[in-house]
Amino acid sequence: MSLIAEILNNYWLLEDYLAPSKKLSILSNMYTCYELIFFTYFLILIIHSKLAKKILVILDICFFLFCGWTFVTRGLYSGAGPIILFECLILIIPCLVYFRELFTLQKHIDLSKEPSFWIVTAMLFYYFIFPPIVLFNGYFELHKLDAIALGIESLNNFSQIITDILFIKAFTCRVGLFRNQPGL
Repeated sequence: MSLIAEILNNYWLLEDYLAPSKKLSILSNMYTCYELIFFTYFLILIIHSKLAKKILVILDICFFLFCGWTFVTRGLYSGAGPIILFECLILIIPCLVYFRELFTLQKHIDLSKEPSFWIVTAMLFYYFIFPPIVLFNGYFELHKLDAIALGIESLNNFSQIITDILFIKAFTCRVGLFRNQPGL
């Protein structure tokens, strides 16, 4: 899904070079919704607290209500900034809950071999770094400082690289298939 979104994004970006693209807004909003569902499912699998799971589901429902309200009031092509910021806020909370549960566990765990640790670390890193990038980018675009806005936006590329490295680390962890582990 991510690869398809990136390919379409790059194609439409070339097609609408230096012009705002309605297609990009729709794609970004759709991908943000997909991403939230995917990561929510993952976090529900690894978090043990029933209260945290319920809160996460309630926040997801609020997110989709917010998306609907945004599309109705601002149009389907509205910018993705507020939607992405809300997604970041929603996903940071369960990541912190996961770390609290992990570090209060009485059992010793080799985190270098725990895929869920690396995935949640990647998520927390990215969703903690991304809101300031979106806010500063929006600020500089609002004040017609496009060169600075592009520079700020390029910081997102570096955070994505670090996030991808953490995901790769998660996928290369060696864990037993039938081991009863606290994470996944």
